[in-house]
Amino acid sequence: MKKVIKILIILISVIACSDDDSKNKQQTDEFPTDITLSTLSAEIGDVLTINGNGFSVNEIYIVTFTNNIIGNIIETNSSFLKVEILENTESGDIYLTLNNQTEIIGNIEIVNSNNCEKLEDLIFTGDINITNQEELIAFGNEKYTTINGNLNISGVNDLSPISHLRETKGFVIKNTNLENLNGLDCLKSTGGRYLKIISNPLLKDITGLSNIEYTGLLTIIDNQSLINTNGISNIRIGSITIENNNSLISISEFPDDLENMQDCWGSQCEKNIIIKDNSLLMNMDGLLKIKTLFLKSLIIDNNDSLTNLNGLSNLENINHPIDGASTVSIVNNDNLTNLDGFSKLESLIYYTFPDSNFGKLEIKNNISLTNFCGFKKSANYTNYFYLRYDISDNAYNPTFEQIKTSEGCSN
Repeated sequence: MKKVIKILIILISVIACSDDDSKNKQQTDEFPTDITLSTLSAEIGDVLTINGNGFSVNEIYIVTFTNNIIGNIIETNSSFLKVEILENTESGDIYLTLNNQTEIIGNIEIVNSNNCEKLEDLIFTGDINITNQEELIAFGNEKYTTINGNLNISGVNDLSPISHLRETKGFVIKNTNLENLNGLDCLKSTGGRYLKIISNPLLKDITGLSNIEYTGLLTIIDNQSLINTNGISNIRIGSITIENNNSLISISEFPDDLENMQDCWGSQCEKNIIIKDNSLLMNMDGLLKIKTLFLKSLIIDNNDSLTNLNGLSNLENINHPIDGASTVSIVNNDNLTNLDGFSKLESLIYYTFPDSNFGKLEIKNNISLTNFCGFKKSANYTNYFYLRYDISDNAYNPTFEQIKTSEGCSN
């Protein structure tokens, strides 16, 4: 009998130890796996997403930054934590704690755009072609602040590795998986060359451009998820093209400094605004601040949902910087019904040389357009010489003399 009792005691002990091991193993298994961070740089007040497998809404997690600042967790589900970065957080490692288990889950750089000018100057001379995220991280680790050449980026999903960058001579972001342009906090200029954002199918937000002050050519083409242009109002530009962005509903922001585009020489005076092939575009209200445009051409072409041009309603003058002759082309906008947005326009196209290649008013193939009265004031302006115009294939096609009168400017 005693032997039986001893055997039972041993069995109970073994089972108890096995249960303890199982519990310890279960606790270890509860710690999330495959953890990644949504960004490698952020500002105070930003929300950092910690992605992974095995998070639980029933557990208490603690996210701690390098200087023992604990982040504010604002959302938890099975695949991520969202944590707000609080005041005084510093750059460095990030720690995740669960049930007395703590692990380093990544590293983050806390960026303050006010401190960008304090960065040590590090200059790279030459062009850089980045084709994937690993290459961008490796280049970003060099902490260059200036690229004395062009920067071409493709195949990436996060721009935060180049958060130190203040200036390039030219910048192309093309064929990426970016959803936003966050990480360009310090970028102020692309020199007199270009900033091109082309064929980024997931790109929804370009507010990351908001600190850029100058570029020669701004191109936003073929970004099929982009819904507005917020982020470009502070950029002093030479020319701008917004084309084939089929989710773009509104040009809600536009560079405010277009009135200073007359400061140019030679080929730099080939200044254009081109708004073309944006099928859902309904308004251009971001242009409301503009009174004067110094341009070679203003082209509004094939924007099927555009019903009016009221975003231009404060525009008073359009002139070319050299000889005063500009081209205005309004074509193939199927739902455009009127041109009232030009009602304050006083001068449009005038030049003194009949063989000039500059200067033309082109309004055609707008199948719903019946009202041209917005051009009545400018049509009666006295400084018209050798005007070339093409008004055809609209719902109504008045002569230039008819546009000058209230009776003839609309049908």
